[in-house]
Amino acid sequence: MPCMIVHRNFPIEKETIGVLQDRFCTIVENVLHKPSSYIMVIVDEQKPIRFGGSDEPALFIELKSIGLPGDSTTLLSSELCSASEELLSVSRDRIYIEFADSPRNLWGWNGGTF
Repeated sequence: MPCMIVHRNFPIEKETIGVLQDRFCTIVENVLHKPSSYIMVIVDEQKPIRFGGSDEPALFIELKSIGLPGDSTTLLSSELCSASEELLSVSRDRIYIEFADSPRNLWGWNGGTF
């Protein structure tokens, strides 16, 4: 159910993308207690992103999930920013994260909805 899309303005090596996807999946799994078999992590192609008047490395991360508890977003933000700093060398003040709680009937899977 959780789906994360990572938008970026800089190149990332293919191997690093896989490591990032695994780390982000583990973070979501641990914080939201969702099985990894339902977690999707998409690392979008490099695109022009200007943040704060600068084109220095930046991320915009979208995390959508059914039943996303509001009290989990601070921990998710901290963990995702730490992983981004470690793996991509992106400063946490160059990262925006949008959290969205999706109603079950608006989330399709396997020919139906949750």
